[in-house]
Amino acid sequence: MNTVKTDSITQFIEKIKSINLNKSPYGHPLWFRAECSTYNKTHLIPNLFREYIVGPSPMIPFYAKESNIRHFFKNEAYPFLRKFNLENDDLGSAFIMQHYSSHTRLLDWTENALISLFFAVENIYSKNDAYIWILDAYKLNSSTKKIVTGENIDHLFLYPSINPEEKILNYFNEDLLRSQSNNVKFPIAIKPFYIDDRMKSQSSCFTLFGHEFDGLKKHPFHEDFLQKIIIPHTSFRDIKRDLYQLGFSYDTVYPGLEGISKKSVYAFDEYFI
Repeated sequence: MNTVKTDSITQFIEKIKSINLNKSPYGHPLWFRAECSTYNKTHLIPNLFREYIVGPSPMIPFYAKESNIRHFFKNEAYPFLRKFNLENDDLGSAFIMQHYSSHTRLLDWTENALISLFFAVENIYSKNDAYIWILDAYKLNSSTKKIVTGENIDHLFLYPSINPEEKILNYFNEDLLRSQSNNVKFPIAIKPFYIDDRMKSQSSCFTLFGHEFDGLKKHPFHEDFLQKIIIPHTSFRDIKRDLYQLGFSYDTVYPGLEGISKKSVYAFDEYFI
């Protein structure tokens, strides 16, 4: 896997610019995800799966746990889901559940590289380095389809979330998950529809996992679509200050009063103490 280390905004941007997408018939955005280096056992693994890896492992299979959580959430959030006609939409419900901290087989990404950089350096007091994973979501989808069909897939594509195809709905089929079908083993990339301003502000994207817990890093073709940048923790403060001076801060990532409040606290602590 291609891994580099950067300790400034300039180096980070140059690295992103160096990734060549011109090999495809058309340009498309990369996806980014920030993670703390200390959680190495669960890097790029959805929160639903993490207990099965680091413990304490639940007594029931993951698909049964997920089903119970989803049914409970739908019952409690019914008025909200009904407002957006999502009460019978497992995929749409999963988007909302993941965005509001429930446990799902989704993994969060963003199309905005600077948002991932902000999340990476947000805690300037951390003693752990950060990773920013770079995903070519279009290549992931064609690579996963190649495994399922056994055919060479030349075209690149992204799965839509409105009127989803059967291939996507299969990832919520408990029979296929229980039998560990090859059709739902490795992740696919989905561009979600945006329910609220926060998802839009963060340019949210998701990878939907099948029954392989470590489906991205264990994907046979992961070298084709996955890269990693290491951000040393000693650089967090300088990078966060630079982002702030460029007009990129909490109010960019968190719309509304939450972002304004966090930005005002950061500005005072960083510049006036």
